[in-house]
Amino acid sequence: MKNNMTVYGDYGLFDAMNDLFRPFYAEGSKNLPTDITETDDEYRLEVEMPGYKKEDISLRIEDGYLTLTATKKTEEKEGKHFVRREISETRSRSYFVGKDVEAHSVKARYENGMLTLTFPKAQPKNASDLIAIE
Repeated sequence: MKNNMTVYGDYGLFDAMNDLFRPFYAEGSKNLPTDITETDDEYRLEVEMPGYKKEDISLRIEDGYLTLTATKKTEEKEGKHFVRREISETRSRSYFVGKDVEAHSVKARYENGMLTLTFPKAQPKNASDLIAIE
């Protein structure tokens, strides 16, 4: 017995219990829940990110994908012994926004645990390759 729980090597009873429910909650809880809306002119992504600081969030556009990465760091406290630690983590999610979207056109705002990104829709190209005859 270690810390009032059964331990199987470094694999504890709580780890075994978490594995039972992993398909139901753990994978989804690592995700960054996002609502995507559109108007006539722009797209808007609202990403739930409670507990993060603005400086913990990084945004990058590459090859048509907007990638959001957030790292939550907790300070080590002297005298604490962690049985399991899940607070310090990095989450990342990518969204295909199109190859025409450039970084300078994306507006980002982080307020009250919600990251809001807006960017213009690509201008429609002429759908027809037909040439008018005069």
